[in-house]
Amino acid sequence: MILVDTNVILGFLHPDPREKAIVRRQLTKINSSTFQLVPPVLQEVMSFLRSPRYMDLFLELIEDMNIEYLDPGNDVPWREVLAWLKRYAEHRPDYADGYLVVLSGVNRKYKVWTNDREFRTIWRRPDGSAVPLAVRK
Repeated sequence: MILVDTNVILGFLHPDPREKAIVRRQLTKINSSTFQLVPPVLQEVMSFLRSPRYMDLFLELIEDMNIEYLDPGNDVPWREVLAWLKRYAEHRPDYADGYLVVLSGVNRKYKVWTNDREFRTIWRRPDGSAVPLAVRK
């Protein structure tokens, strides 16, 4: 199962064809048809959608990729997310980043699809292990 990060969604919606090409190329490398959108990522995406046109594109993307909404509720310990954010504060992660990292540690079947390099180079799950990525650059 793939947890989709905000930058991937925005890449698909970006008006620049080069940005779209990056995420489309990545999509061809993913051997999963199960994409999950978690509450903090949805909230972050919504803050970028400033027009009905982009909302329509987002809804089409959800349909085309069969993206499912995943609300793990209390399975993601929010205090652990806050502790993780504090640990990596100098790198300025947002809540969605911390949520994805912690959730990937709570449930080991999840991989994260992101284009933030910190997921590869700096950030680790709370137990110190690497964040499993759906696509490696």
